[in-house]
Amino acid sequence: MDNYQESIDAFDQQAAAYQAKFMDVHLYDDTYDALCELLPPGAARVLDVGCGPGNITHYLLAKRPGLLIDALDAAPGMITLAQANNPHATCRVMDCRDIGQLPGPYDAVVCGFCLPYLDQADAAQLLRDAAGLLGRGGALYGSLIEGDYAHSGPQTSSNGQHRAHVYYYRAGQVQSWLVASGLELLTLVRKTDAAPGSPAPVQLIFIARKA
Repeated sequence: MDNYQESIDAFDQQAAAYQAKFMDVHLYDDTYDALCELLPPGAARVLDVGCGPGNITHYLLAKRPGLLIDALDAAPGMITLAQANNPHATCRVMDCRDIGQLPGPYDAVVCGFCLPYLDQADAAQLLRDAAGLLGRGGALYGSLIEGDYAHSGPQTSSNGQHRAHVYYYRAGQVQSWLVASGLELLTLVRKTDAAPGSPAPVQLIFIARKA
């Protein structure tokens, strides 16, 4: 089994547990609000890539009920939850590496913690594909885990039964990919959900715009 399929299977089998842990997390709400401010009024088109149980889609639709959102995930279990959580969105099973096949343009593409499960070549390609789907002035939202790529590798779930392959990136690397994809970086913030004094991965959230 290749690394990607192992990660997809892990998310598929833990979809309900993932939903219970992350569906109502509010740490990133300010970054979602910043994305909403860049969207045109009315029925803007948004693509949510690697949507999981639909937590970002759910927030965006609560903020902007008129949005037309296509939500994709490679794990069928996640899509079942995403559609139940977002009956007004269009949710379907699709590998993020295939989004270049989709018809654009979109006003925004969201890649919420999708990049940490892609190696360098596929992460760079995802950003290129996302940029290609954006119309002029369209926004790309992305989040990842900051760290040295050399430290990337498999991580085992808390119950010890599943394994996903996690890849770390530095801000400079991602910014160079954005520029190469014809995107301008607007926002870059760092967040952590650790208690004060406790070690935890630093999460990078960026918003870029197509000229």
